[in-house]
Amino acid sequence: MKKTVKKTPVTESAIMKRINRKLNSADWPKYLKKTREGTTERDNIGKYYVLDNRNTVVDFHVNLESFARDLKVLADDEEIADECP
Repeated sequence: MKKTVKKTPVTESAIMKRINRKLNSADWPKYLKKTREGTTERDNIGKYYVLDNRNTVVDFHVNLESFARDLKVLADDEEIADECP
């Protein structure tokens, strides 16, 4: 019988805070930002993007979940949820 593992929901804002803490701990700090809905900025650089300490976009169209897993701030038993119940 297969064992199903229930994943713990984590909000987007909590993941963004975890990512920013991890990015700020480096020698050259960077920041994950989120664009506003309905703007041309979202079409150009995506929902999430990364800025360096000089406000230069260094990464755009960032996939939040894969980026968080790459930085090891999102565990295997966690998933991103819009809102926690």
